[in-house]
Order: sequence, then C-alpha cells, then structure tokens
Amino acid sequence: MLKEFRHIIRIAETDLDGSQKVAQALTGIKGIGISLANTIVKRASISSETRLGLLSDMEIDEIRDIIDKPKKHGMPDWLLNRQKDTDTGKD
Repeated sequence: MLKEFRHIIRIAETDLDGSQKVAQALTGIKGIGISLANTIVKRASISSETRLGLLSDMEIDEIRDIIDKPKKHGMPDWLLNRQKDTDTGKD
C-alpha cells in the first residue's frame, strides 16, 4: 500500500514543509534546533532519511507528544531550551 504524501504538516502551531527530511523540517518550529530535532527523531524511532510528508498520523502524533512532554520521553535537561525558570529557579 502506497502512503499518501502530504506537502504541509502542522506541528506545534507551525506549518512545516513535507518535502524536507524530518529533522530538518522540525527546525522550522521556534525553539527547536538541529540537535533537539535529531534527538526527537531518534526518540520517535523514525529513520533520519524519511521525508516529513511520508510519515503516518501515528508517527506525527508521537513527534507532537515528544515536543509537548520532552522529559517524559527522557530528554536531558541540557538539551531543552529553557533550562532554568527565572522565577522559580527550577528546570
């Protein structure tokens, strides 16, 4: 069965180009650099060569979940953008 290619994928309120590789496309989201994007792809068990537009709905939901709850998926504190809250002093 052939997967349907989607040109635009919406993740984290951002429209991403489906023709780009997954990690490169994720860098289009504010706050996600290439290191964090590569880690998200590895945690989601997606091949780094896969194009974003070829991902299934389940894989996209997994990426959304990892972005929303990075600590639940074992992301190290140093990799996250906001390491320490200025008001509370907590990670």
